[in-house]
Amino acid sequence: MAAGSRSRSPTEDEPVSCDPGGRAAEVLVARLGRPWGRHGELLVELDTDWPAQRFRSGAGLTAELRSGERRSLRVRALTTRGTRTMVAFDGVDGIGAAEPLAGARLLAPREGVPLARDEVHVADLPGLAVVLADGTVVGHVEAVAEGVASDLVEVRTTDGSRRLVPLVEPIVLAIEPEAGRMVVDPPAGLLDDGASEATPGAER
Repeated sequence: MAAGSRSRSPTEDEPVSCDPGGRAAEVLVARLGRPWGRHGELLVELDTDWPAQRFRSGAGLTAELRSGERRSLRVRALTTRGTRTMVAFDGVDGIGAAEPLAGARLLAPREGVPLARDEVHVADLPGLAVVLADGTVVGHVEAVAEGVASDLVEVRTTDGSRRLVPLVEPIVLAIEPEAGRMVVDPPAGLLDDGASEATPGAER
């Protein structure tokens, strides 16, 4: 189970369309900021582990505007200047054309980047059953939050409490979206009364 190489994606309160198998058909790869310069570029906050592939010249993305409208875009270029990253799209050639895109979420097809056999999309985690190695169900995944050392899986346990499980080995033994489960080997207190309840501010 690889915990580091995967596409970051929306949590449950940021839904995306799903394929017939219930998996996310699109994943969130960035959020657009304000226009930058006079040639249609926009500041962009990347949310993907594969920016070179997702934002290669000619790549197709879907912008979900703040109004709810969806627009198909084609990447012209992704550039970094100092601490700022900007993206330019074909046909977006000035401030007037760029302004409606400010604040939009950029979505990409989940299959746009091939995964290694032990890698998963974070978008596939919400809804998975959380089970011990012996098959005992201890809860289900509600969301994924960013942590300092690793991502954190928010688990709703069978007693109704919310716990944060670090997305690292050896705690997470396997993630099996096709089987609908995440297998864990939690240390004492992580998923029982010894663990503190997750804070609402941890969601993203």
